[in-house]
Amino acid sequence: MRTRTVVLIAGGLCAAALAAGMVAVDRLAAAADREDRTCTQQAQADAAAIRTGRDWTADDVPGIGDYVEIHWQAGTLGVPCSRAPGPTDWRAEGVLRLRDTDAAAFAAWPAATGAPPVRDTLRPFLPEAVRWRHGGDFPRQHKGRTVDLYADPDRAVAWFTVSTA
Repeated sequence: MRTRTVVLIAGGLCAAALAAGMVAVDRLAAAADREDRTCTQQAQADAAAIRTGRDWTADDVPGIGDYVEIHWQAGTLGVPCSRAPGPTDWRAEGVLRLRDTDAAAFAAWPAATGAPPVRDTLRPFLPEAVRWRHGGDFPRQHKGRTVDLYADPDRAVAWFTVSTA
């Protein structure tokens, strides 16, 4: 009888440990789901935000000079909330109001064969009837990033992208 009691007690302890382990795994999974949702929501909010900070300079986007005003957005091209190690590619896009002295430098650029793919959220910052010019050396690699730039020297406005992809 003693052996049977020991076996029953050991079996009960194993069942209790298994149940506790399942509860712990379930709680960890729920916490990970909440964290993923929070990360995804934050990434979406970050991508939707229109920024006006002077974070981009002529060192980042050659030719833009000391611009008057900027409106830009950034987003990831991958899955920023992935648990996989490694970097996530990102892309920033913006509309710049240029100083007349800097805008004049773009007058020699040829007319663009098409319009850049400006985000709908940034279109309100462009004047009407923009006539884009696009330099032959854009898009190009600059400091390990891909940079593209369109400009309208008559309206002193430019559009740029910078991406790590």
